[in-house]
Amino acid sequence: MLLTAFIVGNTFVVLPMITDAVKSLIRKHWPGHANDEETHMPEYFVPLAYPFPDLGRIVGMIFIPFAAWFYGMQIAPGSYLELTVVGFIGAFAKPIITIPLLLSLAEIPDDIFQLYLVAGVVASRFGDLMKATHLFAFTVVTTCVLSGNLRFNLRRSLLKGLLAFTVLILSVVVVRSVLVRSFQFSYGREDLVVARELKGRPAEFEILKEASANPEPLENDEDVMERILRRGIIRIGFQPEGLPFSYFNREGNLVGFDVDMAHQLALDLDVDI
Repeated sequence: MLLTAFIVGNTFVVLPMITDAVKSLIRKHWPGHANDEETHMPEYFVPLAYPFPDLGRIVGMIFIPFAAWFYGMQIAPGSYLELTVVGFIGAFAKPIITIPLLLSLAEIPDDIFQLYLVAGVVASRFGDLMKATHLFAFTVVTTCVLSGNLRFNLRRSLLKGLLAFTVLILSVVVVRSVLVRSFQFSYGREDLVVARELKGRPAEFEILKEASANPEPLENDEDVMERILRRGIIRIGFQPEGLPFSYFNREGNLVGFDVDMAHQLALDLDVDI
């Protein structure tokens, strides 16, 4: 069931499998005690819980503090409550709708949403895996509560919790060790960000101290491109702290992916910036 959810990338198709798995669990552990009503309970609880926020979507909100770390920013402590409430309510919708809203609330450049989409090709599969686990666990616990068969074993719960915590710590240590050994020397922040320079030959440019309106208005029946070619100058806005797209390196030069494309555009049009 869980493997199918991971491979298919869609929890909806495994809902019947979750229902059958819970029914099998009931028959196995309550032999002779499970009546028809208890056996049919999962048929109602699984579709009932499906639209509600699940663990997979909620854990995906971790992308917001990661984005803040990526840009070297800090989220204001007072904003965490707002982000948590909006994120939980937004978990009813698709993450592709909620994440841009949370980035805006946290005042994080929304360019990094493209990274979320790329990483989501793999991460969403784990999200579906967690959602299937969430639905299965919710249905089992709810069925036990309503049928009066819920029993709490403190010793077993503590042992399982300790085992899960140990596996989590080991996973973090292993992943961190692999990343450090694989990328520490090839993809250092010092080389890729702080010391980055413009790629290729730059166009002639001037950086204004502040944004302002274009000093020369459009002429009659003239569009923006015609004005650019007539003046020989293209005006391009940028974010001074928008790593890695536009920022000032340690030498004080404006660099970044967007800045590289801006210079290439100016060279193609044969104009200054």
